[in-house]
Amino acid sequence: MLEKKTVAVLDETMSTGVAFNTLAHLALSIGNNASNIMGKEQLTDASNINHTGLSRCPFIILKASSIRIRELVNKAKEHNVLLVVDFTEQDYTTYTDEELKQEITQTKEENLKYYGLALFGTAEEIDKLTKNLSLSK
Repeated sequence: MLEKKTVAVLDETMSTGVAFNTLAHLALSIGNNASNIMGKEQLTDASNINHTGLSRCPFIILKASSIRIRELVNKAKEHNVLLVVDFTEQDYTTYTDEELKQEITQTKEENLKYYGLALFGTAEEIDKLTKNLSLSK
């Protein structure tokens, strides 16, 4: 099996709180939708205390402009082998799934402001798209 990984790309202009919120939503969606991502379901330490397992794949966090994130979303969606999750301003400013659905269905893609993107797939495919981006610090 090829090495898999997850990469999140966050808007470099966001405040820390909005960035954390965006990253949390992206990670939850990747975890729910990616197949074969989890390592051991449960680990037991020497004191016989159980710990829930984590992803067995690397998770890298990068930064880019919202415009660059839009380009990445569109390029990544051309690769049918990648799981692509995006997070827009509409995701952040709505409170229910129905509100979000209404906002998204009434907004053209070119008018969406992207706060972040997460990709899951082979390291090779993801690296082709993200190799020129900087780590988020």
